[in-house]
Amino acid sequence: VEAGKSVSIDNIAAGTEYTVTEQGAHNSCTTTSTNDTGVITANQSTAVTFTNTYNTYVPPVDTSAGVSIKAIKMMDNEEAQGKDFTFELLENGEVIKTVHNKDSKISFNLRYYTWRDTGIHYYTIREVNGGDSNILYDTNEFDFEVEVTNDGEMMHARIIDNYQPIFNNYTYIPEESSEPSASSSEPSESVIEPSEPSEPVIEPSEPSEPAPSEPEPEEVKPIDKTPQTSDESNLAFWLVIMGASALGLIVALVFEKKNRYQPKHYR
Repeated sequence: VEAGKSVSIDNIAAGTEYTVTEQGAHNSCTTTSTNDTGVITANQSTAVTFTNTYNTYVPPVDTSAGVSIKAIKMMDNEEAQGKDFTFELLENGEVIKTVHNKDSKISFNLRYYTWRDTGIHYYTIREVNGGDSNILYDTNEFDFEVEVTNDGEMMHARIIDNYQPIFNNYTYIPEESSEPSASSSEPSESVIEPSEPSEPVIEPSEPSEPAPSEPEPEEVKPIDKTPQTSDESNLAFWLVIMGASALGLIVALVFEKKNRYQPKHYR
């Protein structure tokens, strides 16, 4: 029965002895009662009352009992060193604690629990976007459950399914592919490039097209007729020429003599 409420038990025979006890009272409470035992009287109601008085002092939970939520901070898939980032701890959607990483370590030391905190507590941790345009911030959120109990002498707390999540940020590198796509959309630049006649103008550089006056003089140089003693091919050539000349001279002389002594006929 909740505090301030009551329950009725009817149709109990007169003369019945009864005892009423309270169960589930908090270990830190002192309970007093009235009419918790007696005998049922005919045609008469009996009221039983229980009063719980909470003690003013409850030992706090030891923070070493596992109520420190930890996480790991990384930058570009490596442990963050010398970089400062901000993280938040939320309970039921409300920010209750803010911390900064120490290199790669993130730690939320939860508050001290009292008997009023007995039960399950739900937490969420997340990273705060620092506004640096050169960093891609991790947007993941990680949930934790903390169970708080009281053994009658001391409070205890533990993280259910404890783990260490990783927040990983990345250095932002703008893509360069977007710039040429923007410039290609301009019609003036794209039209000018194919219309330039610079490529066909290259044709005059071919050796067949330019004026032949310059290369030809080099090929039509007069042959040096002076025989070289070391050049056997030129010596043979001149011997042939001399032999042909001598032969031609002899044939000319023979024909001239023949014509000279040939008899003449007169009519």
